[in-house]
Amino acid sequence: MNYVSMRTLITLAAFVLISFQTTSQNDEILVDTHEFDYLIGKTYYDVSELGDFEATGRGSTSYPDGKTTGSTNLLTQEYQIMTSEIVDYDEKAHQNVYKIVDIIVLNGYYSSCVNCLSSTREGIRVKTIHPYGNLSEDSILLTFEIPEKTGKFKQVNPKRFTWNKNSNRLRRN
Repeated sequence: MNYVSMRTLITLAAFVLISFQTTSQNDEILVDTHEFDYLIGKTYYDVSELGDFEATGRGSTSYPDGKTTGSTNLLTQEYQIMTSEIVDYDEKAHQNVYKIVDIIVLNGYYSSCVNCLSSTREGIRVKTIHPYGNLSEDSILLTFEIPEKTGKFKQVNPKRFTWNKNSNRLRRN
């Protein structure tokens, strides 16, 4: 076997091994369950309306056109559920109303950050998942794009984005 083909073979083997490990790790973190699908499309005022969850955090982003999107972090005994939501203000109730557009279910508990990775595309939020309490560029486990228009999570490669240097100051749980 000549040098070029041996080098190609080694590179291909390394790629397959790394891909397998990454896929395996992602499979361990992301849970493919339909147990919580009933949440998608649900509108609520208070997390208590969703069921027996502990809400551990909520964040939102307001856009110049007046639209607000958000995310709520819900915990069960074994899972962490992150929502993607559209947030409106109910004039009659004088409070925000949340509509869940999409969810991701994680096996265990993790830290997350919106816009720790910067997107150059207009109307795209980037959410990263990290080991609990470890928020750094090197600790990214999963990355999702969330288009403002659809609110649907799309798993993407974090290498497509640039680390937001301001994120180094953050310490999130």
